[in-house]
Amino acid sequence: MVSIFLAMVVVLALLESAVVSPAYSQLMPQRSEELIPMFKQVLNSIDQDEIMRHIAFFASCGSRVTGYPGFFKAVDYVVSEFRSYGIQPYGDDEYFEYFEITVPVDYGAKIILENGETFEGYNLWPNLVNPSPYKSPSEGDILVYVGKGEFDDLSKVNVTGRVVLMDFDDSRWFFRLAMMFGAKGVVYIGSGRESRMEAFQKLYNLPVAFPRIYLKPEEGLRLKELCERRGEVKIWIDSFMKWENIRVPNIVGFIPGTQYPNEICVLTAYLDSWSIVPALAPGATDALGVSALLNLAKLLAQNPPKRSVMLVVFAGHWQSLWGAREWVDRHFGMFRNV
Repeated sequence: MVSIFLAMVVVLALLESAVVSPAYSQLMPQRSEELIPMFKQVLNSIDQDEIMRHIAFFASCGSRVTGYPGFFKAVDYVVSEFRSYGIQPYGDDEYFEYFEITVPVDYGAKIILENGETFEGYNLWPNLVNPSPYKSPSEGDILVYVGKGEFDDLSKVNVTGRVVLMDFDDSRWFFRLAMMFGAKGVVYIGSGRESRMEAFQKLYNLPVAFPRIYLKPEEGLRLKELCERRGEVKIWIDSFMKWENIRVPNIVGFIPGTQYPNEICVLTAYLDSWSIVPALAPGATDALGVSALLNLAKLLAQNPPKRSVMLVVFAGHWQSLWGAREWVDRHFGMFRNV
């Protein structure tokens, strides 16, 4: 959070301290004692409570993976804030510049026991390009618990042709060991404390058909208890995820400069979030940048700077900067004024 505040201070200072000569733009050298009051004024204008309010809203939207319902809810929120600040639209369609993006859409994963008890699960991010949809055969599958999935854990249990139940935390990339032992899929027991580093270790860059399903802690622990009591549990899995092309927008607003409107400062942030479980990606950390941008946008709208400001909120950050690349392709010709 501190680094975001410092970045906001620097941006605002540059917007106000830069001067233009007939031939080129340059920064006016100023003594530090002349800049101190400016920095203090900017720091006093940053509303940390408002930034936290924005973060709380974004994190409450559900998954903000680009193209998911929570993402579009967040889009509406940003546009509503821009309008309330009096920021002008700049996109092709009001504030929007649309493009198509390809994302894995999770339609859910059900695990059903012989007695009809049903567990609601979520598919993990595809194995490279393979989303690994899976439906159990009519006779069902056998589920066995393997702890963290280490070599010793897998050596003690027959996992060949079976689905393994594995702890999410500290199991790192051990689902690959389960594959080598002949398992046909993995069901993870969530903890509610999962780290991003742990999640990254579960990315798999080979397009293997190996379903991977996440259960929230309460349901995962219930299955673990059944496996430990019975040794193995018969289940039926019905999971589906597929790649879809979805039309999504970058959001673009504009604040005209008071003295040099043709010189433009572009401020950007991204809106989407990411999780190894796409349907569960509230992304509070991912919301830091766009929340700070909204606070900065409000401040600039209330105190228009000398130079024009373009505010761009990107979609598709976690899809190889898709939204940023779309925006650059569309606006490449304007960069001589940026």
